[in-house]
Amino acid sequence: MPVKQAIKFTNKGNKQASLKVYLPENNDRFDIISSTSDFFNIPANGYFIISITITMKCTTKVNFTIPIALEVKKKEAKKHFELEVAVESSLSSKLDYNDIVLGKQIGEGAFGAVYQGTYKGNSVAVKEYRSGIQLDDTAVQEALKEISIMEKLRSPYIIAFYGMTIGSHNSIVMELAELGSLASVISKHEISYPIKVRIALDCAKGMKFLHDNHIIHRDLKPENLLVFSLELDSPQLVKITDFGTGRMISDEVARSYTQNLGTPSYTSPEILNNDPYSLKTDVYSYGILLWSLYCQEKPYSSEGISEMQMIKYVLEGNRPKIPDDMRTEYKDLMVHCWKQDPDERPSFDEVVSLLEPLEAETEKELKKKHHKKHHHHKDEEEEEQENNDE
Repeated sequence: MPVKQAIKFTNKGNKQASLKVYLPENNDRFDIISSTSDFFNIPANGYFIISITITMKCTTKVNFTIPIALEVKKKEAKKHFELEVAVESSLSSKLDYNDIVLGKQIGEGAFGAVYQGTYKGNSVAVKEYRSGIQLDDTAVQEALKEISIMEKLRSPYIIAFYGMTIGSHNSIVMELAELGSLASVISKHEISYPIKVRIALDCAKGMKFLHDNHIIHRDLKPENLLVFSLELDSPQLVKITDFGTGRMISDEVARSYTQNLGTPSYTSPEILNNDPYSLKTDVYSYGILLWSLYCQEKPYSSEGISEMQMIKYVLEGNRPKIPDDMRTEYKDLMVHCWKQDPDERPSFDEVVSLLEPLEAETEKELKKKHHKKHHHHKDEEEEEQENNDE
């Protein structure tokens, strides 16, 4: 919302006075214009009113001065004075790049780089576009609309967006996950079954939240789950990110799909076949994600097939090979999610309902195991003490 201020200049002398106003240049933070040219005359014993309008471009606070030169006679030296200006914008999705402090680089892609940083004292991840990449007005408006949607739909299982900067620096500012993506974590660390179940549950809760708000993710995969902890007593282990291909949909309305989005190995048969799709397309991706999480491998990596062969393979009803040691309840859920027919797949409401008791059971097993281990260790200490006493 532009801020408009009228300024009255009064000339109490008996000679005409000339004023020149030096407005600052428009920049990434604000635009400023006046109602008249920067040079004007004030008649003797008269006055002149100008209006200055400032339009804030992002969430920021600015303080600056407007120099003014006064001339009464051409041969006399000009007198100078300044107007102090202070404006604070309302909160918006557009951020002031000057409020961001970049730290070390933590990622890189075709679009640019991701940095660890701070925004107004908060630890954040900053996805900064390369200087050569131009964001046109449509792309900017789409990105702002998406971030605006996510700002209104806060969830502990969805990565928090602070907003984006536009201008000389184009970047997206979001919540920082110190441990990186799930894809990175499962490629480096052996994860226990109880942790896998908990990650599956956190992801399902995040997807339930999106679907409850009529949002299809369309690119659900380990790369788009950010890991915050691998401890069961943590509030959240993972959060969902990257809604670059996400779309708002009408309630229970399927959309026509004309081009392949997302990652083929996680993409549903209906999308691969260019058929109409619905919320259930994310459930399929989730099923493949469950396999990848359990096996800690990329889907179809052992099949030795190309991307085109993979599409044909999936459309024929084939799925990644299920390991013999996979627990029955986990396997049943996974297979239910990756059904060929979307109508046969569960909703995320159902997935959460199935996973919550499974998570409670695995956590109980883990505690029992730790309890036995503790008692075994205690018995060994007592036996050693008895031997020492003898």
